[in-house]
Amino acid sequence: MKPSRFPGLALDVSEVHLWQASLEGRPADIFESFLSADEVARANRFHFAEDRTHFVVARGLLRNLLAAYLGINCAALRFSYGVKGKPFVVLDGQIQVNFNLSHSHGRAAFAFTRGRELGVDLEYVKPDFDAESIATRFFSRSEVLALRTVPAEVRNQAF
Repeated sequence: MKPSRFPGLALDVSEVHLWQASLEGRPADIFESFLSADEVARANRFHFAEDRTHFVVARGLLRNLLAAYLGINCAALRFSYGVKGKPFVVLDGQIQVNFNLSHSHGRAAFAFTRGRELGVDLEYVKPDFDAESIATRFFSRSEVLALRTVPAEVRNQAF
């Protein structure tokens, strides 16, 4: 197993790091070598080759980033999951890094912290997306009002 592609990252307990990356044009075979057997099995369940490739690249990048934060080899990473399914890495019996990953339409977002759960979500915004009606149905009143203050031509991006 190769060492991380991102050496020397530091993550203080007071910080949250957010990364984003393109999953396009990256060969899955390079990143597949970083994955665990269960991740490869999950990847092999994808019906479409592009979805499989995106999954493999996203998980490979995740493992490289985690290895860099922890100063260990990708092969040493073992994921654990909290009662609500949030992932973290344990080394020497201690939770070292909490993390989350989301990917959609060839992009990925990664979030990392120490000592707290977190989540990240990445969604593709369709041009004909009706942000205001969805916000009205699911957001709090103050969130809907904040969205309405954004100029109409960039409201979907603000959503």
